[in-house]
Amino acid sequence: MRKIRLFLLLLALIGIFLIIPPASAEIFLEQPASIYNLGDEITLSATVSELSDSYFDMQLVCENGKVTITHDILSSTIVKKTFPLTKAFINDLLGQCYVIASYSDTSSQSQAFEISNRIDAYLELDKKEFNPSEAVVLKLDAVKATGKPVQGFASITFSEAGISLTKNVVDGKFETNFSIPLNMPSGIYSIKTEVYERDKQGETTNKALLENNLFVKQEPRVLEISIENQEAKPGENYKFRLLIYDQINQTMDVQARYSLFDGADEKISDRIVFSNEDIILEIPLNESPGYRTITAKLSDFSAKRYFYVPEVEKVSFEIINTTLKVTNTGNIPYRKNVEVGIGENKEVLEIKLNVGESSTFNLQAPDGSYDVSATDGVETFSASSVALTGSAVKVVDLSRGTSVVSRYSLVWLFILGVLGLFIFGISKGLGKQKFLAHMPNLSALLRRKHKESPSLESSVSSASAKSLGSDTGIKSSRITPREAEHSLVIKGIKELCSIVAVKLKDMQNLRKIDYCRETLNSVNSAITGSKGTVYSVNDFIIGIFAPSVTKTFRNEITGIKAAQEIISLLKEHNSKFRDKISFGVGVHTGDLVVEIDRQTNKLKFTSLGNTISLAKKTAEVAEAGNELLISQTMHKKTSPAVKTRKKVKGDMDVYEVTSIVDREENAEFISRFKERNEYR
Repeated sequence: MRKIRLFLLLLALIGIFLIIPPASAEIFLEQPASIYNLGDEITLSATVSELSDSYFDMQLVCENGKVTITHDILSSTIVKKTFPLTKAFINDLLGQCYVIASYSDTSSQSQAFEISNRIDAYLELDKKEFNPSEAVVLKLDAVKATGKPVQGFASITFSEAGISLTKNVVDGKFETNFSIPLNMPSGIYSIKTEVYERDKQGETTNKALLENNLFVKQEPRVLEISIENQEAKPGENYKFRLLIYDQINQTMDVQARYSLFDGADEKISDRIVFSNEDIILEIPLNESPGYRTITAKLSDFSAKRYFYVPEVEKVSFEIINTTLKVTNTGNIPYRKNVEVGIGENKEVLEIKLNVGESSTFNLQAPDGSYDVSATDGVETFSASSVALTGSAVKVVDLSRGTSVVSRYSLVWLFILGVLGLFIFGISKGLGKQKFLAHMPNLSALLRRKHKESPSLESSVSSASAKSLGSDTGIKSSRITPREAEHSLVIKGIKELCSIVAVKLKDMQNLRKIDYCRETLNSVNSAITGSKGTVYSVNDFIIGIFAPSVTKTFRNEITGIKAAQEIISLLKEHNSKFRDKISFGVGVHTGDLVVEIDRQTNKLKFTSLGNTISLAKKTAEVAEAGNELLISQTMHKKTSPAVKTRKKVKGDMDVYEVTSIVDREENAEFISRFKERNEYR
């Protein structure tokens, strides 16, 4: 049995040896890199242990397919294959891949690696917020998945701005810029960038898509002042807005500055406010009439508007016990007749009140209750059941009881007594020296009385001052001022003055140039040579022709002639010199309160209403060198002596002076002509 088992085992071994062929040649693959980008070249190396009569096959196998790399008969045990990872060789293979090699009956597989089309790119904008028309600077850094720099292109698209451009990417970098369109609306926008490489056939290999956001800011383009009404009524609120428009004409809500000026261009208020919001100005009842100026400023933009405070002649009535109080609540002196009724009786009073002043009237009537009324035709007041006493129905002006005579009746009686003694002494033939020796010292008496009541001496002085005036009614003064100064004049006199306004562009710099400064001095001399005074403010030279200085009420023609001379001087300057003077000249007439300061030898003035501002506004709208404009008020004063042509400048009616009819030169001829023809 044992021999049989050994024999069977030997037969089995022989059978196995005959059935199993000899071992095939082995394949050894060199492992590839862990990652490749499209377009890279890949080199695969393999070694076989021995040659055989078989084909050597190598395939690239990926997640989305496979492709044969080689199918060849080997003549060497070492195989090396290099090929590009392009569409022409590997079609669309991407992702995790491996290489499998087979030879004869043996195969071998490489480790896994990645084929990628990824580019890691970063696009940087120099900032995130831009103004319209501002330049945007872009910088790019780009590397492939393998870490190698990109050698390709970058396509930038900013569709809302209509921008599309392509730039070369060299060694993974590029820098470029473009400008935001001038009128691009404010908002957030997207810039899309595609970074890519191409193979020799022009096919895109690796790529990256980027998106960057930027913000286009609102940019102010227009500044306006919106007013509801050209007129601001005293006692009411005046409303306006600052409107700021952006690059597409939409309103903006930003902070801006506005200033308010009175008729003499003195600043009243200065505030920072938000645009597109109502700004409320309280206009008091006693606000002085005249033009007001609103100016607004934002960066390099500015705007100016005018509104007018009209004259309001108004009083209020009030009954206090048996007294009727009348108060001027308007903004100009009140000069009207008021009808006061007590029961069926009517009495008309002539009321004269300055702004804010009051007069009181005692109402008298036989004992009883009466209905009291008062009206000036506009304002009406009534009160019923007012208890009055008296012998008769009458209205007594209590304010008249405060006159100098009533307050100092004893003093005046004493003075009259002294005068009586003087007359009596003369009538008796007394010697002058003898009488004067016994006459009391009147000056000492007045000084003693002044200690008791200081108002007496001032009343006498005031009466004396009135006698100093000439026949023309102009207060005389030995001082002839050449300069004027704007200030609050309390004790001055109200005069109708002619105003010559000369608007000069950039006067501060003009004064730095010698020959320009000499021309400006000549302008001043043209004013003072005609007995005017000079007031300089900002870019204006103002000539004021006040009766108290010129010694005549007829200053209108004088002002116009001075303006003509000024235009001639400035035109002559512009014809001679390189540095031109841009100017405009306007003439107006209006009321000023004036006073000659004997210490500074200056004419101090306060503008009433819009006197100064209207003169300046007339000069501002005048065309430089080609026209002399006068206001409508001046036109009425000087017509027909001054020939004019009417023009409309914005919201103003002005008149261009064409010629002056000098009636004084022809007066003597006309007089002689009349004499010759008187009896014919």
